[in-house]
Amino acid sequence: MANLIIKRASYILIILIVMLFASLFGTGSTAFYVLTIGILSTLPYNKKLPPSKILMPAGFAANHPLIPFNTALQYGILIAVLKSAGIMQSVSVLKFVVINVFLSAGFLLNCVLQYKFMPDHPINNEKKEETKGGNFLAEATLPKWKENVVYFVFVVAVIGMLFQGKIGDAGYAIAGLSVGVILVIGVLNFDEIRDAIAAPIILMSAGVIGVANALGSTGLTKLVGKTVAGLLGTNISAFALVFIFCILTSLLATLTGTNIGTVYVFAPLVIATCHSLGFDPRAAASAVVLSAWCGHFLPIDGMPALILGTGKYSAKEFWKFTIPQYFIRLLFLTVGSLLVFPA
Repeated sequence: MANLIIKRASYILIILIVMLFASLFGTGSTAFYVLTIGILSTLPYNKKLPPSKILMPAGFAANHPLIPFNTALQYGILIAVLKSAGIMQSVSVLKFVVINVFLSAGFLLNCVLQYKFMPDHPINNEKKEETKGGNFLAEATLPKWKENVVYFVFVVAVIGMLFQGKIGDAGYAIAGLSVGVILVIGVLNFDEIRDAIAAPIILMSAGVIGVANALGSTGLTKLVGKTVAGLLGTNISAFALVFIFCILTSLLATLTGTNIGTVYVFAPLVIATCHSLGFDPRAAASAVVLSAWCGHFLPIDGMPALILGTGKYSAKEFWKFTIPQYFIRLLFLTVGSLLVFPA
């Protein structure tokens, strides 16, 4: 019993630490979740707390700040859609942060509930091989100057990703050049670098581009939104209205990969519907904006694809965690938005 308590406490502590650091980077930081998943993928297998139990919840935790004070992007989008709809009522940053807290609480609850259901398997290929010259690891030790170069280019790559929002595609170029340096000095050869890039992750991540172009060019996204808004009718409750639009927004944001674009489609629709029904549109608008970053139940975006591939999870194992997570978060998000802005 004591061992079980220690395991669960360690599991929750790791998730809370990631969520705490996520508070500094904000929701959806590519650099942070890549760094987090990369570090977790190096954990050695331990029967007491297998890394496969940690990587998926802690990986998704990189998108759920424990103290969500860095919400500038989502808050700015919320203010923009409200003003474009002619809503002059103010939404304070503090109220928006409180709604974010509900969202993170829903995610944490799902992690706690699913601890015993998480799979138990190694996530890296640990080989304790002995060679004629002695221990394999001893022979693979790098010279000190190569180690220092690796540390340096790693820091440069992370800085490039952190400032990608300001420097644009140069952030990707910096990461690519860093890998090039590692290749040139002989730390890794071409085959090792190539084999380290999982083809399924590339295909699943890049595949969303074609879907986004198809849905955008055909106008399917707008058509679905307008049709659903007309079918809702006038007898729907505020909770059901907000929850349905959160599902629609997160679903299409996941399928298209266009979080902001999907928000600008559905936010005006839900605001107009709230006006006609006499509900406070700020609750629905806040929830819809945040729901665009609450998909992740399909491995066709960067974070879920990276988690699936790095953790060597099966589709069943992945969906067992992500589908309950999806609905629990949206339920908490809906409740939080309606408590902050009562209908």
